[in-house]
Amino acid sequence: MKKSLILFAAIVMVAGFSTTAMAQMTATDNASTTAEILAPLTLTKTADMNFGKISIVPAGAGGTVILAPATGVVSLGTAVGTEVFIVPASGALAASFDATGELSTDYTIVLTGFPLTVTSGLNTMVVSAPVSSPAAGLQTLDGAGLATITLGGTLTLAASQASGVYTNAADATVTINY
Repeated sequence: MKKSLILFAAIVMVAGFSTTAMAQMTATDNASTTAEILAPLTLTKTADMNFGKISIVPAGAGGTVILAPATGVVSLGTAVGTEVFIVPASGALAASFDATGELSTDYTIVLTGFPLTVTSGLNTMVVSAPVSSPAAGLQTLDGAGLATITLGGTLTLAASQASGVYTNAADATVTINY
């Protein structure tokens, strides 16, 4: 019994003097949460693209005319000699779109649908090289959340292009997004 008592005393002493110190450290903090809902981004066409009236010399080699988006002015691109003529004040007009959205917010302009074909009966021409003002890519809405986007391009006339009114329903597409 003496051995049991000594063993018990030893166990109590070891247990009493060998307490494990367990330090516990805790840190906490809070994060706030934010979500911003932007005003809807809208795009409304206000004018269609119109290259105006163009004349080509019979048996001419053809060429191109360019509709500038910022000014709506049509100018000669490529032509052999003086075979392509632009009739002044004949209704040339860049396509135009009004954009609305969040004040002073960045948006992107994307131009699609080119090259596109305009037709008059069985005759065709091609509109290519779309150019917008402001330029396609990243832009910023003004302080009122507004922007006007105009669209031009290059019209290619074939040699001896047939006369007629050439149209295309709606393939020239301007897309904007935040």
